[in-house]
Amino acid sequence: MKRISGTKVFHNSNPSISELREDLYYPHPLVQDIMWATLHKVVEPILMHWPGKRLREKALRTVMEHIHYEDENTRYICIGPVNKIINMLCCWVEDPNSEAFKLHLPRIHDYMWVAEDGMKMKGYNGSQCWDTSFAVQAIIATGFGEEYGSTLRKAHSFLTNTQVLDNCPGDLDFWYRHISKGAWPFSTADHGWPISDCTAEGLKAVLLLSKLPSEMVGNPLEAKRLYDAVNVLLSLQNSGGGFATYELSRSYPWLELINPAETFGDIYMYTYKIYPQIPVNHKALSLYSYVECSSAAIQALTAFKKLYPGHRKEEVERCIAKAAAFIESIQETDGSWLVLVILIFQTCSGTTNTFFYRLRFFFRYGSWAVCFTYGTWFGVLGLLAAGRNYNNSSSIRKACTFLLSKQVSSGGWGESYLSCQNKVYTNLEGNRSHVVNTAWAMLALIAAGQKNVLEPIVTETSYNIDTLISLHGLDHKGRQDSNHEY
Repeated sequence: MKRISGTKVFHNSNPSISELREDLYYPHPLVQDIMWATLHKVVEPILMHWPGKRLREKALRTVMEHIHYEDENTRYICIGPVNKIINMLCCWVEDPNSEAFKLHLPRIHDYMWVAEDGMKMKGYNGSQCWDTSFAVQAIIATGFGEEYGSTLRKAHSFLTNTQVLDNCPGDLDFWYRHISKGAWPFSTADHGWPISDCTAEGLKAVLLLSKLPSEMVGNPLEAKRLYDAVNVLLSLQNSGGGFATYELSRSYPWLELINPAETFGDIYMYTYKIYPQIPVNHKALSLYSYVECSSAAIQALTAFKKLYPGHRKEEVERCIAKAAAFIESIQETDGSWLVLVILIFQTCSGTTNTFFYRLRFFFRYGSWAVCFTYGTWFGVLGLLAAGRNYNNSSSIRKACTFLLSKQVSSGGWGESYLSCQNKVYTNLEGNRSHVVNTAWAMLALIAAGQKNVLEPIVTETSYNIDTLISLHGLDHKGRQDSNHEY
């Protein structure tokens, strides 16, 4: 957007454009209104004349360098559909006949798909690697892996070919990039952006496959590539013990003042409790750590440690311990997990203060799915992998109590997406069950050994299995849930 605005590219308005502007426009906070007005009325005239004009030209060249770097390293897919289109437009503005613009065009199709109600643009170029990793884990968990040898062999081949084998070229600090060698992306090798939980789930899958006969699933991944994956995971742990997504948290809270995105709406953060378990190592730090990513990393590193106990043993164990402490520290009093942006402010004297701040971030519970059920499932599995259990962990006991308290009369669970909006657990309309929530809750409860602790749980769990099968469908193909809430 800076590139397009800075080069004064515009199109004559028409009724359709005017309607789109009115529909898409969202009122900015006062701070941004003042800042944008100042930039437009005061700074813009300066940048239109020497020496400001020279500075702008240099800045625009730098912006295009970063655009081309992103394009080339994602094979013109880009990290997501929004900057894909904007980057493509910038390449067209630079030169409509350029090779860069031509390479962009065919990759538009990576984001398009035709649904029952028309063509849509996806929020990513797919979830191929993520889905494959979980499919492998699910098949092997059934104990019938040998019956699906052909499927597992193909999945193993895909995961092998999808792992990122090299870091992005050049000085990573200059390009604001994190290491990626050894990581797994969310979608495809072409996309290539490293993600903490995708790397963790990919690592878990290939470790499971390595235990099966090579004549059935193919040769296991060589140890060096597994070490690279572990190296990426260890490098992605934030100072507070948790894991973010693509890279380490490295920004400052005040940057939210100039965040123009309206996607998640305005949220007022009046105060934050500072978790004593989380060390504060910076004067001002914004930590974007998630229970899901942290849990996945713990599970993967624990699985790796069992097969390769000597590799970076102390670092792996320290990482697991810190991540588990982080997960425990962000559990709510009712036993659920909220996934949040933790804002910590430390004065120069070293005193940690409560930080008052107005955010434009969506305060999310279970950030990557709906919502309390999902976050709690990951929280429980992460703590179990770290060595906790139902008997020695109050966090796991509270989590199980929370899940059981949300069971509906049909025997299943059904959480609405409105939980994200209301920040309170909200059932689906009519208190009906949902196959996805039911599966997540059951996976957490069974893993925690609930059926072995209290007799009533055995009955409930057995009833839930019948519920889950009925929701899945008699043809075993599953079905598109009618509420379209996922």
